[in-house]
Amino acid sequence: MSMTRRKFEHLSVVLFPLTLGVSAVLAALRYLMPLPRRPRDKSVTIDEKAEYFTKPGAAPVKVEFNGATVFVVHDGKKIRAFDAKCTHLGCNVNWRSDNEDFFCPCHTASFARDGSVTAKPATTPLVEYAVAPIGDDGVVMVLDQKVQQA
Repeated sequence: MSMTRRKFEHLSVVLFPLTLGVSAVLAALRYLMPLPRRPRDKSVTIDEKAEYFTKPGAAPVKVEFNGATVFVVHDGKKIRAFDAKCTHLGCNVNWRSDNEDFFCPCHTASFARDGSVTAKPATTPLVEYAVAPIGDDGVVMVLDQKVQQA
């Protein structure tokens, strides 16, 4: 059976809408029945790097936590954990040792060691996670629980 131009056009006219319809149905099913997600960790224990951030003035330590990056830092009063996402547009912030601040290179927002805004365009402080000390040796546990900002 040879494929003529007319047969090819007829087949295309039939298959194209059918393909679109099947794609739409699959997209709707995926929306209604999302794939199962792995359970989120409720905490992460930081012990191997404890000596680096337990002293006031020490540089923050980057930690991977539930698929996100968190900075663990001693702000002079206590050990705190901040999300590494800028509150302006969600860009990643970096620690600048020379300025002693968290800096968003995309829009030049900066945040102090305690997470407060020091330069706009960001208007809200970094998102903070609860931290629980474990023992007296500086080992801490970052909890999957956000701290309410005042």
